[in-house]
Order: sequence, then structure tokens, then C-alpha cells
Amino acid sequence: MPDSTTGIKSAVTDETITKYLHYGLAGGSGTVIALAVIDAVSKRPGFLPQLISGGALYFAFAVIALLLYDRRAAASAQMQERNVVAQEMLAKNVGDLVNKSSEREREQEILVNHIASQYQAILDGITDIREGLKRP
Repeated sequence: MPDSTTGIKSAVTDETITKYLHYGLAGGSGTVIALAVIDAVSKRPGFLPQLISGGALYFAFAVIALLLYDRRAAASAQMQERNVVAQEMLAKNVGDLVNKSSEREREQEILVNHIASQYQAILDGITDIREGLKRP
């Protein structure tokens, strides 16, 4: 009897765990920072100029931006890889098409040469028949 947890174990891999961990960190840290800023500014309105000039807010935005960029970069790399594979397949198919065209031209040339030789044989036969008819 198959194990009922096999499907769950195969669906949860290290890659999916890492992906959701990144999502959680980016979303969770952004939310925590936003709530902390709102709370600090609402308690002490004079804290906003200090926060902006201090650089901590910019650092937090930079960390969040790097996490989001990492996710976008991975998606972009996958898209680039698919484009390269598609271009390779296109080049192979065009090469196959050119080879087929060359083979077709060669076959047509062979056929035309065969027809020409048969035509010449028929003309020679007709000439022989005419000559035979001219002889009394």
C-alpha cells in the first residue's frame, strides 16, 4: 500500500521552501518596517525627519529591493534560457528545411536527366522507324 505522505513529500522540496522563505522575509520585513515607522511617527512626529536623514529607512528599502530583484533576476534568467533553447530549435529546423530543399532539387535534376535520356531514346526510335519506312 502506498504511503499517503509521498505526494506531500514530493511536492515540498528545498527549492519551494527557499522560495516561500524569501517571499515571507520580503513581505514580512516590509510589513514590520512599515508598521514600526507608522508607530514611531504617530507617537513622535519629530521622528520622521530623523528617520529619513538617518539612513535606516533607505537601508531597509535597499534590503527589500535586493530580495525582490533576486526573485526577478531568477525569472529573467529562466526566460533567457527558454529563448536560447527556442532559437536553437529554430536554427535546427531551418537547417533541416534547407537540407530538404537541396535534396528535392537534386532529385528533380536526376528525374529531368532521366526523362531527357528517355526522350532521346524515343526520338532515336522514331528516326529508325522513319528510315525503315523510307526504304522500299
